[in-house]
Amino acid sequence: MQICYNAPSRIALIMNTIVDNEHRTLPLFVYQEGIGFMAQAQMGQDALSALGTPGVRYPAQNQMGLAIALLIGCMVLAGVFFAGYLDAVNDRFRDSNSETLFLVFAIGSVVAGVALMYGIGFHNRGLYVQVYSNGLARVKGSKVEALRWDEVRSIWQSITHYQRYGRVVRSVYVYTLQTADGRKLKFSNEINGIAALGQTLQTEVNKRVFPQAMLTYQAGQPVQFGAFSISKEGINYGKKFLPWSEVEGAQVQSGFVTFKKQGKWFNWANVPAGSIPNLFVFLALIDNIVGLRRAR
Repeated sequence: MQICYNAPSRIALIMNTIVDNEHRTLPLFVYQEGIGFMAQAQMGQDALSALGTPGVRYPAQNQMGLAIALLIGCMVLAGVFFAGYLDAVNDRFRDSNSETLFLVFAIGSVVAGVALMYGIGFHNRGLYVQVYSNGLARVKGSKVEALRWDEVRSIWQSITHYQRYGRVVRSVYVYTLQTADGRKLKFSNEINGIAALGQTLQTEVNKRVFPQAMLTYQAGQPVQFGAFSISKEGINYGKKFLPWSEVEGAQVQSGFVTFKKQGKWFNWANVPAGSIPNLFVFLALIDNIVGLRRAR
């Protein structure tokens, strides 16, 4: 069974541009204690200069409003407990332990409010992600984590939509990149514009990973996608094997990738899409081999 290089796949079309990149390795630069500030800055600049032309910059989400709201809430709660403490002090017949409890809760509320204020309001201060033509950098203060696109071997995508009355009220995005030597970079809702950044990550990684996956398949070698393995004979999932001739269909629905076996009522496999590395490369190969039914 062959993969058609020019198959009109809606998934493969977004990956069919193969860029002939220069295969240089850029170490993931991470700030280290004990190195002078000027040396750190120079190392960071050297790492960034190797990434090519700068593109879009994605700053961190401003969480100060939420932090202030939580601080106010904790202060109000502390006021309620302190009023209870004063009431207990003035009540001669109340157990003295009540005074202690109210006072402890009041002080605890103040401490919690201040901790939340600093933990949430200042956690992402100075954080941003800079996209370059040949890679990206995650910068926070003097700490720089940089990598080239051609270093990345796997990308995971997890998107969760929370609904109320049939409408999406909040979406949580998590993208994880892993290099050939096992280093990882994770991006989530702390980044403003995470959905757009995620599309860029998928495009840049997939157009480099997909050609190699296709060549591996054509050479008769299995292509690994986490617990799944695709070969010319069929698809493996853990210890289970399903020949292509017995695949009734594959479907992506509600965040799960599902495979049906001919003549069977239950799904042969039903796996969260977020657990599959290089999901869109995986789907592109399946789409070319047996076709993929996408839920609308």
